[in-house]
Amino acid sequence: MLAKTFVEKILGAETGSIVFRKPDIVLTHDNTASIYKTFQKMDGRKVADPDQMLVVLDHNAPPTSAKLATQYQTIRDIVKEQGIKRFYDASKGICHQIMSYHAKPGMIIVGSDSHTCTAGAFNTLAAGIDRTESAGIWKRGETWFRVPESIKITLHGKLKEGVYAKDISLWIIGKIGSAGA
Repeated sequence: MLAKTFVEKILGAETGSIVFRKPDIVLTHDNTASIYKTFQKMDGRKVADPDQMLVVLDHNAPPTSAKLATQYQTIRDIVKEQGIKRFYDASKGICHQIMSYHAKPGMIIVGSDSHTCTAGAFNTLAAGIDRTESAGIWKRGETWFRVPESIKITLHGKLKEGVYAKDISLWIIGKIGSAGA
């Protein structure tokens, strides 16, 4: 019997399987108002699980226009109306740094930001999703995942001075492509 991969362990399924799971954390930020509009178009009224939500106002902080200030107030109103407790207003930090206060090993984390995957540093399964998928999770409390295949890459030798992990990562991507093997 082969050992399970990290993702197989967290999702409790084999490679190639499609599973529905409830994320432990659903991150949104300055795009929350847009997500909420989509949620309402899906006939969403109350968020399925407000305790999943982590809302951080950071991308346009402080607001530089009346339009952005109004958007921030709209998000504050949404957070209050929906009973979302994990809310960080403008100037409280950057969403990916704030994630470090909440992420725990083995969690499933999704977010409406392409850098959500950085939460993987905390031994989590973390992935960026689009706004529509975020709205769907607000409504249903869960989303689907396909358990990916894994490849093993073994590196030998020592890095030369001035060569760092990012250089190696970019070199590997150059060899196998950004979509993987």
